[in-house]
Amino acid sequence: MPDSVTLQLQKLFHPFPLLKYRKGETLIRSEDPPPGIYYIHSGYVRMFSLFANGRELTLNIFSPGAYFPMIWAITASPNSYYYQTLTEVSLRRAPKDLVLSYLQSHPDVLFALTQRILSGVDSLLSRLQHLFSGSASARVATALHICALRFGSHSHSSVIIQLPLTHQDIAHLSGLTRETTSLELKKLEKEGLLTRRNRLLVVKNLSLLENKFQL
Repeated sequence: MPDSVTLQLQKLFHPFPLLKYRKGETLIRSEDPPPGIYYIHSGYVRMFSLFANGRELTLNIFSPGAYFPMIWAITASPNSYYYQTLTEVSLRRAPKDLVLSYLQSHPDVLFALTQRILSGVDSLLSRLQHLFSGSASARVATALHICALRFGSHSHSSVIIQLPLTHQDIAHLSGLTRETTSLELKKLEKEGLLTRRNRLLVVKNLSLLENKFQL
């Protein structure tokens, strides 16, 4: 059952039309003024940076109940990121001023948003440590570990990541090429740490993964 904050947000965004997008559609481009604040009803959206060499780095993944782009909305700075659907997505879009006014008058909702933002920052900082100093294996393991914690469901000692991630998606999270990422994923499969069930990645033993890569 949704918590009180989720119910309040659903009520806030409900008057606005439900928008549906296919996987891989760009919702907001870097430097473009966002048309409002999006609230995710279903599906997943990634926030990423695009570098001059064409490489993409996923900075955050938004799940149902999240709303974005709040950095742009709260700081009033130009938007610097791309937002793209990772799956089929249904969402609603409300005017920025309406959402900000609501947050100012509902401290419990603002506090929940702050928790979400800080949780995302914590995950990003953890990944950055390995992006700058870790091996390719550690970078892929870190991406899997964060996804398992954020989107995983436990089945005995295994954790099923309830988000259909491709090798390219993991590459975008780990800052590697798809080819290198595929090789590292195969290594983890051979070591018995990773498998795939239908379209979902399964970390077979999260504790072993954490111990092996000191996560």
